[in-house]
Amino acid sequence: MRMLPLISTLLVVGSTAVTACGADLTKIDCTIAKEPAYQSKPKYCLLVFGPDAKTRVWLVLDGDTLYVDRNGNGDLTDDGEGLVAARKTLSSAGKGRVWQVGDVAASGGKVVYTGLTVSDISDVLDSKFGSRGLGITVKVPIGSTRAVQSAGSAVHPATGYNLRFADRPQDAPVIHFGGPMRIMLMQPERFTAGVKAGQRYELVARVGTPGLGKDTAAIIDDTDLGLSVDPDNGTVAELEFADGSGRKQRQHFKQVCD
Repeated sequence: MRMLPLISTLLVVGSTAVTACGADLTKIDCTIAKEPAYQSKPKYCLLVFGPDAKTRVWLVLDGDTLYVDRNGNGDLTDDGEGLVAARKTLSSAGKGRVWQVGDVAASGGKVVYTGLTVSDISDVLDSKFGSRGLGITVKVPIGSTRAVQSAGSAVHPATGYNLRFADRPQDAPVIHFGGPMRIMLMQPERFTAGVKAGQRYELVARVGTPGLGKDTAAIIDDTDLGLSVDPDNGTVAELEFADGSGRKQRQHFKQVCD
């Protein structure tokens, strides 16, 4: 009996800026209390942690220096908040930069997100993906274990993601780690023009937390979860779509995934 990863069997749905428990990312205050004197044009990104997104950590990229508001107080001039990128080379993948940020404490220090890393180089050695943008990875507590949750094109090149930091704080992408999980359809734009009867389509879905902005989904690495299903017992997928006359159709079918 062959066991398959659970995450790859889940199909459906896009993302929203409002999480299941009501954290509305569109209402987050995107002002920074104090900033350093930058050496180049800064680029901004905001990380939020926990179910209610109460812990907020600013990332500001200034050339090869990444400023990280580690304590979440909005002051990027605190000691130790500027990290210079380490250079990294992967055979056939070219050169990139890696910033090893470390751990982030949330919820009054009771919950710790470990190994926060920002990079612009992919571990997937495939030149067809071309420019990859930035990637952010951290380990989040899930039950009694920890799993990698990551966002951005540098860690998910096959999705077509192209995470870019913004020119202004108010336009910054918001990435939500450790938030409520949902099933998200990868590259839903492929289906916005509709689908044709009798044609085969590949649907790829992952479990993660939606963010705010383009390509900001924080995806759980299913290989860390140790979850599996037995396809012989049947994995049921449900799809809802509109037919040519605009009537909604719902279809159930048994799905076996690789």
